[in-house]
Amino acid sequence: MKLTTKEVLIWFKILDITYHDQLNLFKMMIQSDQFHSGWSLNDLQRLIQCHPLKNINQKRFNTSIDNDKYHGIQELAQRSLMIGEGDYPLNWLHLPQPPLLIFYHGDLSILKMPLISMIGTRNISAYGKEMTYELAKAFSDNKIGIVSGLALGVDQIAHETALQNDGRTIAIIPNGFHHSYPKKNASLQKKMMKDQLVLSEYLPTQNVRKHQFIMRNRLVAGLTPVTLVIEAAQKSGSLITANYAIQFNRELFVLPGQINHPQAKGCNQLIYHGATPIISIEQTMIDVAEILTKRSSF
Repeated sequence: MKLTTKEVLIWFKILDITYHDQLNLFKMMIQSDQFHSGWSLNDLQRLIQCHPLKNINQKRFNTSIDNDKYHGIQELAQRSLMIGEGDYPLNWLHLPQPPLLIFYHGDLSILKMPLISMIGTRNISAYGKEMTYELAKAFSDNKIGIVSGLALGVDQIAHETALQNDGRTIAIIPNGFHHSYPKKNASLQKKMMKDQLVLSEYLPTQNVRKHQFIMRNRLVAGLTPVTLVIEAAQKSGSLITANYAIQFNRELFVLPGQINHPQAKGCNQLIYHGATPIISIEQTMIDVAEILTKRSSF
């Protein structure tokens, strides 16, 4: 029994090997003549013995893979992208910690579209709802795909608006496909897995954990050249995503808000520190279209 390199990465996830160790093992595999011919468990054990890693417990690799587990790994491989494959997002290659493997359900062709990310608070105001809808509709009308995190509030409205207006949208979720977070969006996730695109770094059975939200946020910010923040409190996950966008040299557009509104304080701070304010739907569309055109020519 031999595993492809992608199947080996899936097996590493099943063994719960850390990202750092997965990356080091993957680098060693790339340099091997067997990278394209496949790997037996003995091959992997020899590889680790020749290149001992401090944090790897070699006993883990003595685990056998029976036929049921092998077929399960094969099925997961058919629904995943490995770093370096043709459909793997090029923008992620420049991240400090790019996913080695990403699982998906839906239409991968959406990844080839012009894309922007829309993020913001779960506790959205009436004004925030209106602006999220108007912006998402304008992007959908102009054939620009919308990336978000399938949370309540801004994320949900952005995804649903794209669906209502014949647009295209991508959700990046902080859990495996057998779970939904929040549960209120289970039907939306199911629909997007069928008609749009849902991405996850996690095995299907993995439930949500606190640190996975931050890991998800880096992928939302890193996937597109432009991130829009609709409403965000001073301490929120949206600001974490916005900071990732800044770190990754992405353009940041932010909706201004009332200075005494708690959900606007984070946004107003971002504008104060140099983010582009959203002053109108029309101007934002012009500015975003110009950025997407320039980035696509690189």
